[in-house]
Amino acid sequence: MNNLKQQTMEWISVKDRLPEDGGDYLVTDGFACMVSAFRSKNNEWDFWNIKWWSSEQVTHWMPLPKPPSNE
Repeated sequence: MNNLKQQTMEWISVKDRLPEDGGDYLVTDGFACMVSAFRSKNNEWDFWNIKWWSSEQVTHWMPLPKPPSNE
């Protein structure tokens, strides 16, 4: 259980800050979650070919968790 607590991450409001680096992040609009690429050059979320999500809908984000190890 202690290990699970260490892996718990907190949502970051887009009103507080955006990611400093481009890359993939977990985002939410308050109802659904999705992985999105953040383009730091123009401060926009990229949803590839998904037309029903837009940068304006994102309310919170967090870094993706580390993948599981082979241990």
